[in-house]
Amino acid sequence: MKRLLDAQELRELVVLSSAYFVASASFVAMKTTDTAIIGHVGTRFLDATAYSDLYTASTGVLIQGRVLGVFCSQAFGAGNYDLVNTWLKVSCVFVGALAVPVTASWLLTPQALSSFGVPPRPRRDAGLYARILCACIPARVGFNQLSQYFTAQKVTRPSYVSVAAVAANAALGLGLVFGARLGFAACPAVTSAVEYVQLVGILLFFGRPTPATLSDVTRARLAEFAGLYVPAVLAVASDFWRLSAVGAIAATISQDSLGVFNASYRIMWLTLTIAGSLGAAVGTKVAIALGANEPRKARRLARLGISLAVSLLFFMALLVFAIPRQLALVFTSDENLVKKFVDARSLISAAVFFMNLAVVLERVPVACGRTRLVFVCGFVASWLVQTPAVYCCVTFWRRDLRAVYLGVALGYAALSLLYAALLFTSDFDAYAFEATLRSEVHASTQQRDDDDGGGGYRPLRDDDDDCEDNVLPLKPTNRAVE
Repeated sequence: MKRLLDAQELRELVVLSSAYFVASASFVAMKTTDTAIIGHVGTRFLDATAYSDLYTASTGVLIQGRVLGVFCSQAFGAGNYDLVNTWLKVSCVFVGALAVPVTASWLLTPQALSSFGVPPRPRRDAGLYARILCACIPARVGFNQLSQYFTAQKVTRPSYVSVAAVAANAALGLGLVFGARLGFAACPAVTSAVEYVQLVGILLFFGRPTPATLSDVTRARLAEFAGLYVPAVLAVASDFWRLSAVGAIAATISQDSLGVFNASYRIMWLTLTIAGSLGAAVGTKVAIALGANEPRKARRLARLGISLAVSLLFFMALLVFAIPRQLALVFTSDENLVKKFVDARSLISAAVFFMNLAVVLERVPVACGRTRLVFVCGFVASWLVQTPAVYCCVTFWRRDLRAVYLGVALGYAALSLLYAALLFTSDFDAYAFEATLRSEVHASTQQRDDDDGGGGYRPLRDDDDDCEDNVLPLKPTNRAVE
């Protein structure tokens, strides 16, 4: 019986991982397409978009907390289906409010870049790019919240809207930028338009909204949401600035060292698309089990997912070690840069393994609602281990890419150890109790009437035979989907 249960859980992990992978891979594909189109418009615009991305990413982290899935999964597991809707509204209100200062900061991109000494011409181009791109922020916030809302209930098909967005991005980009000869200004306009295509697609094809009030978006729930969201955002921001610091150290080695580092790091992020998708699926399953007050099942799911991830990561690290030249040629044709990448392949492979392992391990405490501890672990590993390790290796060992990646690998290894210690000392019974409180199972879990703030999307039941094949009905109901 246990083997049958594990086989069923493994199947669900694969299905969920596939959905997360499609969404992540689609995002990477769109970014790659955007970069390629901009590069063909003019080389100077690549520098401008790099400046723009560097600044907008530093403030855009405010809307990248992505903890709605924890709340929705736990409420879904607890059977409080109306609360799943409520958390969606809470998230939209909270993240929507944060989007206001983010939008304002993007509009002030030229002024911000001027304070950093960016030359006038790339500053103007970067400002134009950021100001047009800020139009996509409402759509990005809405799509991200709805994506988390659906996947938290194991509804995977909405994630495949991203595939259509990739095709739309390529078609509009080529048609408007080159066909209509609208030039550089059309690039961010296309990106913004595609963000709205995704939002409209997920609304039209996977759910039919009904009028809903905000009476259930209370201060207490906003405070509960902020308690998990703020540490998650701080963790993302810390990781962003840590990467910038490591890149700055790499840039001091030689003129082309930063380019080699950036190209090699893109390969690491490509592997992260796979491992990160598995980690997200594990987190969703664990959160649902905790909400259902099944701590033993949550612990078993965590072990199953981590075991699967370790096996996968060994294969990916071995692949990076075996074909470094072929991987490097994806991003550069410069033989000197390729040689530097090949020389550092063993340490890059180690960094790939530990970075992805840390990401997978992180998803379990996040699913348990321990975002504060995740932030502390990430801060310690980033600023007290990895960044000093990179600096010391470059300064006192050797000034090349191997020294950089030794420090990077040490930092991620330390982070993996911290997360492992956190998991070994985790009290899943206590986390399950907290999840049931967060899911308000002490209150009535019966579906509310439409006039009681329960409108919106009707979450799918955990016992639905094939929840992915169902379209959400017009209003909440007590019966399972037929």
